[in-house]
Amino acid sequence: MQFAQWIISLALCGFVLFITLPWNRGNPPDDITTAVYAGFHRLAWSLGLVWPTYACATGRGGLLNAFFSWKAFIPLSRLVYGVYLVHVPLLYLRMGMIKTHINLNEFFQLNTAIGLFGMSLFLAYLLYLSTEAPVQRFERLVFEGKRKDAIMNAAKKPPALPQAKMAIVEVETKKVPPSDDVEKKPAFDGQPEVKLTIENDATKTALKQAGTDHQAFQEESEKSKL
Repeated sequence: MQFAQWIISLALCGFVLFITLPWNRGNPPDDITTAVYAGFHRLAWSLGLVWPTYACATGRGGLLNAFFSWKAFIPLSRLVYGVYLVHVPLLYLRMGMIKTHINLNEFFQLNTAIGLFGMSLFLAYLLYLSTEAPVQRFERLVFEGKRKDAIMNAAKKPPALPQAKMAIVEVETKKVPPSDDVEKKPAFDGQPEVKLTIENDATKTALKQAGTDHQAFQEESEKSKL
């Protein structure tokens, strides 16, 4: 399944890049082909990048993910947006300074691209030092103190204690009927069966205020049940 997804991604990106090769050699397409390509080539390129992006984000990129995670790219990652901003004005400046006809071969294009890339990196570095780095430093000075205070206050706050639940133990006993051939045994034979019930604490408080013993009250209740 992943192999098919890689093939589809490469096919879409390759189609967008290489379908224009005959057009650059003097064979322009018809109007319908031009309209379809102009309307859908950006969408096709974006769809071709969906799977590589997802695969690298989820650890399935393999060699591509290892290449993009190379530590040498870390310093350049801070300059990428600056390069994006300054390379277009440099390109227009380069095109505006051409005074004569030029032969657009591969060597000329490579030479121009390398020169523009180097100048873009230099201007992006100056832009980073003059704009982005001071703003990041100011943001850390303003918001880092508040962040630390919030963390310290959260650490000092005592944890909430769980609410205590009160329960009254009600003892249930079974009365053994006497027989003639055995000795009489006390009413509480063996271990009594204990049953935990949740009772309103106000009942016990009311019995104490009335001067009634709670155990006597329970015995009377048992007798009334019999």
